[in-house]
Amino acid sequence: MSFAVLPCITPEVVNLIRTIIMLCIIAISSSVVGFCLDVIGPKRKLLCFIRRNGIPSVVTVLLIVAAIGVCYLTIKALKLAVYSANPKAVIQVTYAYGCYCIAIAELHNSKA
Repeated sequence: MSFAVLPCITPEVVNLIRTIIMLCIIAISSSVVGFCLDVIGPKRKLLCFIRRNGIPSVVTVLLIVAAIGVCYLTIKALKLAVYSANPKAVIQVTYAYGCYCIAIAELHNSKA
């Protein structure tokens, strides 16, 4: 089985995609830490302060906002790479329901 690399997948695009994956993993970790703090109910002052002020939730929201921003940069880089490979290419980017679900989740998470 042979794999072909598309000409529009440049090192910049790959690094941006890796950044998106990293931000998502860190956001999930932050969310899990917040959940664990809520379930355990820590007694230490610092952990109580973190739990009471919802710091893991705030960090999660900021990381998701950053991930969406990097998604935008990835789309711009992909468009540039496709246009440099084929100047007559027509590119249309549409957002599926997942993008709206993330936006709604951010709003719900920020109200909590």
